[in-house]
Amino acid sequence: MKYKFNTKLEKGKLDILGNAKFNEILIKLQASKDIVELEMTLGKKKKKRSNDQNAYYWLLLGILEKETGQEADDWHSTFRARLLKKHITVNGKQITLVQSTTNLSTLEFGEYIEHIKRIAAEYGIILPDPYSIDY
Repeated sequence: MKYKFNTKLEKGKLDILGNAKFNEILIKLQASKDIVELEMTLGKKKKKRSNDQNAYYWLLLGILEKETGQEADDWHSTFRARLLKKHITVNGKQITLVQSTTNLSTLEFGEYIEHIKRIAAEYGIILPDPYSIDY
């Protein structure tokens, strides 16, 4: 079993957010006689896509619905299937998964939106930039 904790590094000191839960799990793991080593991975935390990005995305999908007659949810599914494929191997078989936009970082989500704008432009639909819209 793996556990995930958010941490903050400030002035060379690592602060584990949710420290009580962290200590509880350490005690539990220590009580298990079969555990010899633990693995810790550190890296910068990715910021998940913002609410503003998500609102802008659904506004764009609404524009596509208005322009084409195809529902916004269909566009959402289409873009996810086209742009957010992930290939994994299970028991020797190749499986294709479609990722959720929810797990994209702000940077990844921005790139996803830019791909959508380019695809729309191929069909003659120019989608507005976020700063040019009155919400």
